[in-house]
Amino acid sequence: MIFLNSEVEKALVSFLDANNLDVKTKSKYLEFYYKFANVHGELNQKTLDEFLKYNNNSPSRAMLRHLINSIGRWDFPQGILGEVVKLDIPRRTGRKEKKDPLHLDFKELEYLIEHMTGDSIIEERNRLAILTQWWGALRVSEVLSIGIKELETDHYNKDEEFQRIKLRSESAKFGKEGYCYIPTDVYYKITEYLKRRCRINSFMQKLDLGENIWGFNKSAYDKLVRKKTKAILGRAYNTHSLRHGRGTDLIKKGVPIEKVKEILRHKDISSTQIYVHLSDSDIKESLK
Repeated sequence: MIFLNSEVEKALVSFLDANNLDVKTKSKYLEFYYKFANVHGELNQKTLDEFLKYNNNSPSRAMLRHLINSIGRWDFPQGILGEVVKLDIPRRTGRKEKKDPLHLDFKELEYLIEHMTGDSIIEERNRLAILTQWWGALRVSEVLSIGIKELETDHYNKDEEFQRIKLRSESAKFGKEGYCYIPTDVYYKITEYLKRRCRINSFMQKLDLGENIWGFNKSAYDKLVRKKTKAILGRAYNTHSLRHGRGTDLIKKGVPIEKVKEILRHKDISSTQIYVHLSDSDIKESLK
């Protein structure tokens, strides 16, 4: 149970200050917070839904998002953090309801790769790019910025289950350098693919200039993913569906949401919460 006490208020105020909001906006959010706290006294899904019945406007919804984020970032007991991540601010705006984003699950990934047949360098490149994005939970900008240096082959250890790939700070959403991890067998296949492709002098020159190891741009890659998923799975998935799929897969496996947040490189835990709800949607669907 999360009581809306002075400690919660302190966490919210600190969070709002950290976001450098202007005085008017901050006052508006606090006005809705005090209204919520005075009427309901505690934060749970029932009180959240009840509050939005009579205050379904942008400032009140934004206040609730900030409140959830502030609790997630504050030094509260693990039990409270566990309750917060389950909260869902309904996405109905009064005009239309947003759909959950598409996500390519592991079984679909396996089926897709199995049926992307062919032994050519380009066909192998296509399979490896999709596998790398899914396993690394990468944004499209991140997967397309992997150059030869980012593979850090000096750190390769065939006895490890996963290998790391460096992510350039300029490709990351918040400009923060980091790493993603992909299965060793996929990493090894990438190195073998590059050995074959680097026999082509023009491609080797492009790698030396810092271009990505795949040899295609965002438009071509997105077109590839849509075309292959439509042809093999009967439904066109976009590139972000791969990242969503990995995030949902981690939640289903029971990985703590705080860890999933790190793997997905989210700034706020509220961004990670969507994967909890996507996982719940799958469970409900299976019960029908």
